[in-house]
Formats: sequence, structure tokens, C-alpha cells
Amino acid sequence: MMQRALPAWLRLLVFSGMLAISSVVSAAPRVLIITQAFEGPHAETLAALRHALAGTEVELKVQLASAPSLQHEPASIVVTIGSEAAALAAASPSHTDTPILHTLLPASAVPAPTEGRAQTIAIVLDQPATRLVTLLRLALPQTQTIALIAGPSSELAVDRVRAAAQDAGLKVRQSHIDNSDALFPALQHVLVEPAVLVTIPDAVVFNRYTVQNILLTTFRRRSPVLGFSAAYVRAGALLGLYSTPTQVGEDAADAVLDLIAGRPRPALSPPQRFEVGVNNTVARALGLELPTAESLMRELRRVEASAP
Repeated sequence: MMQRALPAWLRLLVFSGMLAISSVVSAAPRVLIITQAFEGPHAETLAALRHALAGTEVELKVQLASAPSLQHEPASIVVTIGSEAAALAAASPSHTDTPILHTLLPASAVPAPTEGRAQTIAIVLDQPATRLVTLLRLALPQTQTIALIAGPSSELAVDRVRAAAQDAGLKVRQSHIDNSDALFPALQHVLVEPAVLVTIPDAVVFNRYTVQNILLTTFRRRSPVLGFSAAYVRAGALLGLYSTPTQVGEDAADAVLDLIAGRPRPALSPPQRFEVGVNNTVARALGLELPTAESLMRELRRVEASAP
């Protein structure tokens, strides 16, 4: 028996429905990136994020973080690069129902959660306290005392490092300052005897105006410095533990893929990728023999991988 052909109007309806379903199924996740700048570390982070997602179906749209430019763009996820971009995106009335991922900023600069907004997460630049202490144990096993100086925005981070150091059997000398004028007395207090000064990001304590005085004072007191950036190591810190902008971008790409796949992410997480720096000139001047940066980084990753 011959089957009767469908009426033309019904064929058109079925075809339109198939097109609609096809477009929904094939729609790529769209990520809106709001960056603080198109140069320096922000540009490096953006380039790494783009490269890491290049082999996926994720569609990227980039905006500069300035109030007039934050037009509403349809997006599955919003990613911010830099503290100013994070603050601007958090205050914007756009994308209140879209998950936001903040990157390339310290924990102290993460915007507070806003009621009514969708999920907000951040990958911060602050290295975990246990990672800092483990590096000290690997690089300078003879260390008995560390020195810490907290500022207005680093009290919680300094407290976490103090607790981790004490758990590892280290003594801690700690001071708090509210402005840079109090820095030198604080250094005198925490370095009354030689110790390793562990720097924690805080614009009041550690900035381009204070770095040389800090490094000169610690060197004169035979107290090594563990810095939080490659620039600190180049300037005279004995050790450095930090994440590069490229690594930040790669960590951000991992988080984007997790969010798209529906995998849970903590509201605040440290960087997964990191670098270790060693200033061999300073080591020789202080009469210290240190493992290479590569071997320290390899051992530090092994310790973290084997942790319960």
C-alpha cells in the first residue's frame, strides 16, 4: 500500500522543529572575558586562556573593563582578569544570573558575594600556606624561625601561614602595621634574630617603594626572603613561590571547563600551577647551598600529589 505524502504545511512544521532542535544541540558555550587591560600580565593571562580553550567548542568574547563597555552580552560564564575587572563585573547589573569566575587577583581583592547573583568563584594568586611552609622545609631545612608582617588586607593570610608554620614545628615572629611608616620598626621586631621573612601580598607592606629597603634590611640581618613574585626574586629575594600569568590563564581554562561540565568548584581556590624561583647570587652571598629551582618545584609537586 502506498503511503500518503504529508501535507506541505506539516512537512514545513516538522522541518522547522528539527532545525530548532539542531541549533540548540549545537550551540557552543559562550564565555565573556572582561579584562582589566590588553597589555602586561592581563594580556598574558588572556592569551593563555584563549590557547587552552582553542581546541574546545567554547566561544570567547572579550570586553575591556570600563563601565561604558559593560554591555549585556549573552554568555554561559563570565571570566574577569584583574582586580578592577572583578570589582566592575561584580557591581554591574548585567549577568546577575550568569556564573562569574574571577582570576589574576589576590584573595583580599575578591568581591564579596552579592545576594541574588549566580555562582561566583575565584582562583586567587595567594599560594597555600602549606605550600609555602613545605617549600621552606625543602629549600632551607635548617630554618627554625620565620618572620611575618601583616597589613590591613593580609591579616587572614598571615594567620594561615603562622598556623601552618607552627604545625610544622617552626617558631614565628609576627608584626602588624597599618601604614608604611611603621614598616621599619616592624622589621626590627621580627628580625631581632635571623629568620626567613615570608612575604604575603599586601600593598601597604610590600610595594615598589618598600621593596629595596626590605631586601637591604633582611640581607644585613642575614635573613633570607621568600618572595611572592618572580620580580621579588630578581630584586634580591632568596626564594620565590608564585604563579605566572600564563599559569593563571591555564588554571582559568580548567575552571571554565569544569563549570560547563557541571563539576563542582570551591568558591575560593589557590592556583594549581606554580613556579619556584631561586636567586643563586643571594644564596652565595649568604653562604647557603640550595637545590635548583627545578628540583624544588618537582619535589614540592610530589609532596602535594602524595598528600591525603
